[in-house]
Amino acid sequence: MPAVTLVTCAALPDGDEDAAVLVEALSRAGVAARWQVWNDPAADWSADLVVVRSPWDYTDAPEEFLQWTRSVPNLANPASVIEWSADLRVKRWSRQAEALFGWSFEEVRGRSLQELGFVHPDSIDVVAGLVAELAEGRERRNRMLARNLTRDGRGIWCEWYSSAFCDADGRTLSILAMAEDVTARVETLEQLQQAAVHDALTGLPNRNSLALRLEHAIRRVTRTGERLALLFIDLDRFKKVNDTLGHAAGDEVLRQSAARIRACVRDGDSLARLGGDEFVVLLENDVSPDVPGIIGERIRKAFESPFDWHGTDVRCGASIGVSLYPDHAGDPATLLASADEAMYRVKNAAE
Repeated sequence: MPAVTLVTCAALPDGDEDAAVLVEALSRAGVAARWQVWNDPAADWSADLVVVRSPWDYTDAPEEFLQWTRSVPNLANPASVIEWSADLRVKRWSRQAEALFGWSFEEVRGRSLQELGFVHPDSIDVVAGLVAELAEGRERRNRMLARNLTRDGRGIWCEWYSSAFCDADGRTLSILAMAEDVTARVETLEQLQQAAVHDALTGLPNRNSLALRLEHAIRRVTRTGERLALLFIDLDRFKKVNDTLGHAAGDEVLRQSAARIRACVRDGDSLARLGGDEFVVLLENDVSPDVPGIIGERIRKAFESPFDWHGTDVRCGASIGVSLYPDHAGDPATLLASADEAMYRVKNAAE
């Protein structure tokens, strides 16, 4: 991996510390980085890549220095470098920024943050607040995760490391920002979070999610004096489906079962898959004495028609047990166990 040189001005307040922040960021990205002052007679200009850090207009720099910054290829740098003027207009736009966001420097030069429009609406407030901290001199540096937009309208997630360069009176002269595309990392995290509370096969909330919802519901109705109901649903003859038609058929029956049960419950009711062929419906609102029976019968009837598996009729019934809070139990685990026991009494009676 080519080396990176971070160039600072000798008169820059806290220049060394600012450079150290960027060196650390690049190092985390796997890039060998160092910093040096542009007018140091002992400076080594043989690096493969340069990131200029300066509070002054680059056109005031010596011509040999400017020629060097133009000639050094910087495609190896994984981070995009953007410098904003004090009034938040694009002053520097690296080749990595061109590759990441899709605009060339000629297209963005002098454009404001608002005119550029590369911040996703979901992140506008966060970005505006953190940029204001730097522009107003309240902070020298910050870090943020923001959703951005590319030239073709594609949404990406970027991690931003920004530093403000200030004069002797503390006024912000420019803001240097480094952006790293972390879309893959964010999407992976979202998938992991989704998997933690949802069933991968049916997309329904899983056992963990049900436990949280049930705990919250019990706390709420304990204060209001209302009632909760749990419907514990177990498919009849499901094992025979797996044994005779295979697990792919069983999975399809579970997906169709989830859809049928969902169609039977009311808005505000919760449906979860515990695992295997077991589902639970949590009734939280308007749980009058007849409501659990009405919804339970609606679900039972939904299983009277066969499922379709590649043109083959597959029949599975549903055994349903009901448990009420606070009538049958006073905590989530006992309430669920009570509904499970009630379901098995129904199943055994049917057999």
